[in-house]
Amino acid sequence: MGESIAEILEGLLLPFIVGQLLRPLIGGFLSRHRTAANVLDRAVIVLIVYTAFCNSIVQGVWAGGNGATVVTCIVLALLLVAAAFTFTTFLSRRLGFSRPDEVVAVFCGSKKSLASGAPMAKILMGSAPTLGVIMLPLIVYHQTQLLVAALLARRYSEAAMKD
Repeated sequence: MGESIAEILEGLLLPFIVGQLLRPLIGGFLSRHRTAANVLDRAVIVLIVYTAFCNSIVQGVWAGGNGATVVTCIVLALLLVAAAFTFTTFLSRRLGFSRPDEVVAVFCGSKKSLASGAPMAKILMGSAPTLGVIMLPLIVYHQTQLLVAALLARRYSEAAMKD
């Protein structure tokens, strides 16, 4: 357990601290080149996911499985997204939140980011062949969350215009 915590600190916290310390030196440059910095950030995440899946394929993890396992994994991830959005909406309304507070609760309460999950999974699992399989629900959740959030944003916007 201690080794895993040390790896998380080294892989996530240390780069964050170094980035914050370097911010006065490179912050202006990154602000001027925001688009390139965002592309690089997303490219790193895509590479983490890509290498995890490639490693899983090379190690034969996907060869012995059946489609039912993958479908079950996807369905469970979709149900988790639905539960997160439903629960946060229900709870915010039950607690009597204003419309703006409900919007914040729904969008923040369901948030799971591939940007934080992929690097953490990579640190915890290293180059384990099963990392690609483990990341599948995270990828499905993240993409579904983005789609549902876009639909809900439109719905909240239309409701706000009617008010």
